[in-house]
Amino acid sequence: MAADKLRQVFSPRDEKLFPLQVSEVHVRQGDPVEAGTLLMTLKTATGKTLAMRSPLAGKIAVLAAGAGDSL
Repeated sequence: MAADKLRQVFSPRDEKLFPLQVSEVHVRQGDPVEAGTLLMTLKTATGKTLAMRSPLAGKIAVLAAGAGDSL
């Protein structure tokens, strides 16, 4: 995929949720995804579970975090 077509998905920006921990990764590098596909399940510092979903259709180019990682 051309670099000008890459889109980066970020973790939530609400500082009250941090630190976040990646509970599960639901995709692999190279997987095709649709808009709304569940990418990762995150846990907040207070134990709340968040779903990180793809904002658009495409292909997973790089995974920058894995299960157990802190964001």
